[in-house]
Amino acid sequence: MKTFIIVNPSAYRGKVRKRWPEMSQQIKRRFPEASIRFTEYKNHDTEIARSAIKKGFHKILIVGGNGTINEVINGAFERGECLEDNLRFGIFPFEENRYLCQKLQVPQDFNEALYAMEQNKVRCSPVTMVQYTTMNDEQMRRYFINIACF
Repeated sequence: MKTFIIVNPSAYRGKVRKRWPEMSQQIKRRFPEASIRFTEYKNHDTEIARSAIKKGFHKILIVGGNGTINEVINGAFERGECLEDNLRFGIFPFEENRYLCQKLQVPQDFNEALYAMEQNKVRCSPVTMVQYTTMNDEQMRRYFINIACF
């Protein structure tokens, strides 16, 4: 299964950027064939995810916060349809996303979570879609897992 890693270095007020050198060594050891891309601007994670999925990547590992996770999930959909039926997302645990990780039963230890991703240990989570109208009368769709906030 082709693996793609999306890294938001700004997540958690720059904690990801500070921890990336250590994290990347462990990730590259377990996923040496993975492609890695860093986000550079708002909603870039959605674009990166959509492009990776269209190129045949089926496992997307997310190194970032709840916003990054949400944007990557939204990148898996286009015109109301999921781009790929057999997608797997991996979420790395951080103090700030503890609630989401607990709900999805992601191990709280980084190395244990990484091992679970490597072993393809899967927990299914429903994806919910909300359709709404912006203040500019634009019709929008957003997808989310577990909880929603705007």
